[in-house]
Amino acid sequence: MIVMKAEISGYMPLVQKPDCCNSACLQMILLRRGLGFFMQEEIARHLGVKIEEKYARAFHAKMPIARKREDLGIATIKSEAKINKFFSAHNIPLIARAYPASNIKDVRNFIFENLGKNNDLWVEFHLDEREKDTDIHDNILQRIDCKGKKCTVTTIDPGYLFRQVVDWPLDMLERSIGNKYGRECGFILISTSS
Repeated sequence: MIVMKAEISGYMPLVQKPDCCNSACLQMILLRRGLGFFMQEEIARHLGVKIEEKYARAFHAKMPIARKREDLGIATIKSEAKINKFFSAHNIPLIARAYPASNIKDVRNFIFENLGKNNDLWVEFHLDEREKDTDIHDNILQRIDCKGKKCTVTTIDPGYLFRQVVDWPLDMLERSIGNKYGRECGFILISTSS
């Protein structure tokens, strides 16, 4: 049996503020790369995160309020330009590229290739598949481990209701980033801009 594994170490698992899984993921990426500490709230405001009104008092500054549940947070894979604008505004030498699920021919190879290049894989997915929850959520993909055709991925989850390190089958991840449960999700790939 062929065993293959790829991993990035050095992520510090963080817990998100309400509706800020995206901001916590970006915060973990910046910390792993030694590029400074940014408050989640600062990142969230820059990315245009919308929150539930009941959580407004959890933030120092006034945050945009989501009027519909599907407007909470941000549509991560549609936020490539906002993420790159954040990098530019703070002179951070990184670049973000969005990869919707339909643009990835082989998710397994995509993960192996990018972890091998030390690129961060920030994944947006439907929780329906893993947690039986109808929300869309973000994690950092830290590892893939394949034994023959059976592959497991390990993600870092900032959600305060979930384990911080989660092992789950690759095929489950593939279903959760597709459009089976609604809008298509996928990955934001973070690499150095040089």
